[in-house]
Amino acid sequence: MPRHLTVIMKLQTTFNLSLIINGSAWSGEVPVEETLLEFLRVRLRLTGTKRSCESEVCGACTVLVDNRPVSSCTYLAFEADGKHVLSIEGLANGEKLDPLQEAFVRNIGAQCGYCTPGQIMAAKALLLENPDPTREEIAEWLTGNICRCGAYGAIAKSILEAAQEYQKQQD
Repeated sequence: MPRHLTVIMKLQTTFNLSLIINGSAWSGEVPVEETLLEFLRVRLRLTGTKRSCESEVCGACTVLVDNRPVSSCTYLAFEADGKHVLSIEGLANGEKLDPLQEAFVRNIGAQCGYCTPGQIMAAKALLLENPDPTREEIAEWLTGNICRCGAYGAIAKSILEAAQEYQKQQD
């Protein structure tokens, strides 16, 4: 047998991942094909992030990676190596809800609740980038987050109220 046929390239099947998830360090080995969504839901049991379209269309799986919204259904876990990941579970401070979460509750921005974690995380990213958005900017920012219940008015109102609350906290 020719020598070049006896040399077999070993494919990497796992990755040593280190990241900060909701403020806590995590390190371990993950399969290279594992999505961030699978990592969160299965490995870490953080089930607030929802699985829906699995093709970056609906926004239900939105989490923040270094304060930027990503679709965790197609973002591979190893891509988060060395980064900060924030899921819906990390938004509250202990028992105290984030102002964005409080506004969603107060305004019934969550009807069935399935899209709510993704809506809130996308809204958090918006408010980090633009602390005083208009309704039009909110609508544009959230175009990738589908609410099948049609609670868009309540969602926008919640984001506007949270923006005001964040500004009060900064003053």
